[in-house]
Formats: sequence, C-alpha cells, structure tokens
Amino acid sequence: MPFSQSTKELLIKSGWYENRKIDTTELERLIESRGFKVFPKVKEFLQEYGMLEFRIHHPDIKSEVIVHNTNPIQALGDAGDRRIVAQFEELAKEELVIVGELHNRNLFLMISETGKVFCDNGKHGNNFEEALESILNYKSCMAWQNIKE
Repeated sequence: MPFSQSTKELLIKSGWYENRKIDTTELERLIESRGFKVFPKVKEFLQEYGMLEFRIHHPDIKSEVIVHNTNPIQALGDAGDRRIVAQFEELAKEELVIVGELHNRNLFLMISETGKVFCDNGKHGNNFEEALESILNYKSCMAWQNIKE
C-alpha cells in the first residue's frame, strides 16, 4: 500500500527515506534483554522505521503538538519488559513487542509476530504501512472489543 502524500511528507520530515535500512543490532539486543523475541516483522519495521520521531499538530487544536516515536530505547526506559504487554497479548492473541510510543508517551506502539500494529487501545493496522497511515493522520485505532480476528 503506497503512503498518502501527507504521510510520506511526515515520514520524510522525521528522517525516513525510501529503502531505509538502519542497523538494529543494539535495538535487538535491548529488546531481547527485556524478554521479547525479535520476530522478522519487528526487525523489518525497525530497520525501515525505527528511531524516528513524528511531531504532528493536533487536528482540532492547532497549537497542540502530538509526538509519536519508533524508539524502543525510550519506550522501554529503564525497566520496561514483557510483563507490560501481557494483557495486550491476551487481547491480540499474539505475542507483541514494544517498538515505540504514541500520543506524547502515553501509549505503547507494539508489533505482533505477523506484523500487525497495536497500541494500548487497540489495533492500528494489519501491516506497518496501514498503521503509519492511520497514526500519522490522527485516525483512531480499532478498539480491542471491536477486533474480530
């Protein structure tokens, strides 16, 4: 799925570029040290979209800036580990890995083994592109109770 023009502009402004592939060795080490498995989809996401910060003006309150990031180091902090996602894994019916934060560090950004993207409130997409399109355009996620998979 190609990105919309607005999403592509936000990605580029945040440091992303076509065919981006950063070294994720240290990120993988950190994630694994916290008890998570680095699934191929997680590695793929981090290589292309990891370590970015998105600053987006709130659609209704233009003076308010919402910050999202794809920084597992910041998201996991000093003590974050797998126990944090246990409740969300029950709802998602898949193992999840924390790869960033949404809404000014109020929500975790998580990816499943199959590449679906979730936050504390529900599902943002079936793949990275769908999720980034949703998140960067300030669209609501699908609430946990509405996920029928």
